[in-house]
Amino acid sequence: MTHVRSLPLAAALVCATTAGCETPFRPKDGVQYDPPPIYLQWWSSVEQCSGRRGDFSRVLWYEVPSAPGMWGFACPNEPPGRYCTGEWHSPHTIMIAAPNEVYPGGHRYDSVTVKHEMLHDLTQSGDHGPLFARCVP
Repeated sequence: MTHVRSLPLAAALVCATTAGCETPFRPKDGVQYDPPPIYLQWWSSVEQCSGRRGDFSRVLWYEVPSAPGMWGFACPNEPPGRYCTGEWHSPHTIMIAAPNEVYPGGHRYDSVTVKHEMLHDLTQSGDHGPLFARCVP
């Protein structure tokens, strides 16, 4: 017999032990975009190199305005004065710096930036372990 009171507790335990219940991060000034087809090739190469597997379709991609006169945006999780060309947020959000006068092409097609953030998603970690030196030189 199942007790009704045990169901919310069981659901809470499942949420506490999985990433399935996390609310996706959405950058305030970011514009969501569909990943270009080349991203599937890059994802596959990062999976192969890292030995990790992930669901590419779960990743939410955002282009974030670059700071005026800078090549990237102010990194939300870094000390003031640090700028990023990309940043990953758990569980599956990747922000990429948009074009501006300093970097007119933006970083959407910068394979190093994009693959670096893909590796964060595959490892589900913000750390930069040995896989980064091997897979995203």
